[in-house]
Amino acid sequence: MTALVAVALVSGVALIVVTVRRVAIVLAGARYELPPEGSRDGVVPISVVCSCRNEAANVPRLVEGIRALDYPSLRVIVVDDGSSDGTGDLLADAARGTNWTFIRFDGRGLGKSRVLQRVSSRSASPEGIVVVLDADHVVEPGALHRVLDYFADPSVAAVTFRHRARNRETSAVTRYCALEGAVTEQVTARGQDVLRVVPNLAGVWAARWSSFDLYLPHHADDAVFSLRLVGSGSRVRYAADITTTQHVPERVRTYVGQHARWSSGLLRSIAVRTGDPLGRRPMAFVDSLLARAGYVERPLVACYVLAAAPLVTSYGWTILLPVPMWAGSVALQIAVALRRDRYSFRESMRTLLSLYLVPVDVATVVYGLIQAVRRRPDAWG
Repeated sequence: MTALVAVALVSGVALIVVTVRRVAIVLAGARYELPPEGSRDGVVPISVVCSCRNEAANVPRLVEGIRALDYPSLRVIVVDDGSSDGTGDLLADAARGTNWTFIRFDGRGLGKSRVLQRVSSRSASPEGIVVVLDADHVVEPGALHRVLDYFADPSVAAVTFRHRARNRETSAVTRYCALEGAVTEQVTARGQDVLRVVPNLAGVWAARWSSFDLYLPHHADDAVFSLRLVGSGSRVRYAADITTTQHVPERVRTYVGQHARWSSGLLRSIAVRTGDPLGRRPMAFVDSLLARAGYVERPLVACYVLAAAPLVTSYGWTILLPVPMWAGSVALQIAVALRRDRYSFRESMRTLLSLYLVPVDVATVVYGLIQAVRRRPDAWG
């Protein structure tokens, strides 16, 4: 019984802290403001970098999207990272006759983080900006002009874009993924931006080339880069008005594989050295740790219920109060996300029905946690 009380106490306090964070972020997000248009004068060098591995199916759309970008003297660097499906040939054909730079890495592939580290070492411009693309993303044509308005603030080192699912209505899995993205960006990232904490860099993002000395080649998780930037005294912003579209998993199996990798990377990133965030921006550091801990909050809820339920006879039903408090904060975030992403009533109902996938999500996070713990010590940085 003593052990149950201890587990219930620890998990209950953690659940309350996560709940308070969720509500605080919703309230802060209501004060989110965009930077003024035309905040930055002159033409700043911009490079677009995309590392591809076995992305032959996505290359045509990727190339079309890059060509549609409206920006003078844009530098494009496309990388084939050890593909075996013809991706490299497609990228080489696209680069032929243009000012694009095509780089091929043979073998098993380096991984996105090592590719970016190598490209930055040979391509960085001290005053320039780099936009990092994933192969399945398409950025709106005017995005590069607009992103410069965020970098008009010299304290801003990186900007993460808004992501929308092209295939949102394809299946229950895509609707669930789209809802996750809406909550993560339209609610959480907005609030983090206002509170000047750490919106995670994911998917498509932009950064100053000069900040890439903080990019760790040993960790594929871009969230680590976010935290290291904040630890150095810089700021990471969320651009709600710059949209990129992406293809999200349509089947449970694909969803589990993708999210297990994400959860494992986020959990491992807790152990990465991040400069001196406690001395410069303690709230940013604490929020970042809570965000990573929040990745396992659904298993945490299950743990709390299992520990607290036997204690109801001794302490009453109020001991379970943290659970409806947490559920209420989640419902609030979902409602705000649906409104900000302009879901119709019918779309909202279909999306809410996809919440039956929550148990799959919980199991995936637990699996990702196991994978993170099983990693060799040197993989933790």
